[in-house]
Amino acid sequence: MTNAAAGVTLPTKGLWRRFLILIPLVAMMAVGCYAHIRSVCSTYEAWTPVYFDQVSFDRYGLDDVRIGDVGVVRATDVTYGAGGSACVTFEAVGDGETDVTFGDDKLSTYWNVEVRDGAILCAGINFSGWESILICICIFLGVAAALCASVLVQLQRSRWFDYGMVAACGGMLFLLFQFLLFTFMLVRGSLRNFSDLAYMLTSAADAFTIIGLIPMALLCLLVSLSNLVPGGGQGPDEVISEAQSMRDYLVSQGVRPDRIVLEDRSATTNENMEFSRKVIEEHAGRDAGELLVGFSTTNYHVFRGYVCAHRAGMAVQGMESRTRAYFWPNAFLREFAGLLASRWKGILVTYVAIGAVYALASYALILMGENPAIFVA
Repeated sequence: MTNAAAGVTLPTKGLWRRFLILIPLVAMMAVGCYAHIRSVCSTYEAWTPVYFDQVSFDRYGLDDVRIGDVGVVRATDVTYGAGGSACVTFEAVGDGETDVTFGDDKLSTYWNVEVRDGAILCAGINFSGWESILICICIFLGVAAALCASVLVQLQRSRWFDYGMVAACGGMLFLLFQFLLFTFMLVRGSLRNFSDLAYMLTSAADAFTIIGLIPMALLCLLVSLSNLVPGGGQGPDEVISEAQSMRDYLVSQGVRPDRIVLEDRSATTNENMEFSRKVIEEHAGRDAGELLVGFSTTNYHVFRGYVCAHRAGMAVQGMESRTRAYFWPNAFLREFAGLLASRWKGILVTYVAIGAVYALASYALILMGENPAIFVA
């Protein structure tokens, strides 16, 4: 893969194709989940709520299970968990729908149980074998995070600093957070049914956002304490351009004037790289894509310099200068805003897609029903 404008060979050729492995992985996991669910779906374990010290279901047993239509399901066992909760095990008898009540007139739990093609559905959504879906989610998130990490490593080794590196790093952090969260839920056994899993899927992104607010709040505090003075660009009241000012400095440091070629028309970093490429080609008499170009800027600006240079079709080597520590919060926001502005269309499409998936998942969760109804006298 080359840059059509300059013939620069890109080290990102085929870089993202590795994610195609997720397609057969998802297909295999879907088949495995379906096979597992079908093998265990004729039984179902329904849990009562946990009331801790207030009330407890542990005084009830099989005799306290009342089934409206015994031709649909039958209760085979009652066990007890932490906090006074109870687990009623059902076994499918025949297709149909029935109501089940567990407890007495003082404390009871109600479930709507349906049997379809020999499979038990509770509350219209919960079923046995859903744990295999949670395991597959953990596998998918772990593999996807590892793929993002591999992209990040390859770009770093190739010293090809562009927006793809930002996307790979952001994707890795998000997927890794989700992987650790769902793996923790799996190991701890915090989720009791598919309703819990569906709710967790719709709220996991919120948890990541909330956690991310902590460093963002700290950054805002540091910005307010460090510097409130914005600046940049050549103003109408400035006597000379930035290029002329730097030329004068280089000459004062012993650089011969005939070795200096000015680019004094740009107002942005993108323009600076585009116009500099034209100046370099005019001066060298060669295509800039065939040359290794060095550029010097402040250390916080080097990354975006690479991004803009690659977009202009130049292979470059960045050289950084130090920035005082107190200015780094402002510098971070400045560069972050610059990167967002350069890829705003792609970012907008990505967030619209994520928002649509989130909204559909939340809507589906509402349609599929709430938790079992609880009656406490």
